[in-house]
Order: sequence, then structure tokens, then C-alpha cells
Amino acid sequence: MQERLAHLEEAIQRLEASIARTENSLLSFVNAEETHRLNVLLEQNKKDLTASVSEWEQLGETMNQSKADSVLIQFPGSSYEITSP
Repeated sequence: MQERLAHLEEAIQRLEASIARTENSLLSFVNAEETHRLNVLLEQNKKDLTASVSEWEQLGETMNQSKADSVLIQFPGSSYEITSP
């Protein structure tokens, strides 16, 4: 479970960075095809990020139920705290 959590944390960081790079690339028009490609990439990265964060949260809840500890995970620009109910 710890390995999967670490994998998700890395994936979330990569996705956030990719989203930022793609949004930045969209600021400079190259051509219609490139704009379309970047928009498709951006939407896919956002979907993947949503799915990864959701899985990360569910895994954190499962771990908290078994440990009853509080875990604070920090990413550049954001942080998430998982606490037991």
C-alpha cells in the first residue's frame, strides 16, 4: 500500500507539471493542429490527475482506518492531509 501511495504521489506531481507546461504552450499559437493536440493532451492529463488524486485519497482513507494516524502529503503548490474520522 505504501508503494502504491508513493507511486501515486509521483504521478500526481508529474501530471501537475505536465498540465502547467501544456497550458503554457497553449499561450503561443503555432497552428490549429498543434492547438488541438495540446488541448487533447491537457484534457487527458486533467482526467488522469482527477483519477490519481481520487485513488490517492481512497488509499489514504484505507490506511488511516488501519493506522488511525494523520498523514500530510505536500506537492509543489498544494498539500493534502489525510486524517482518520
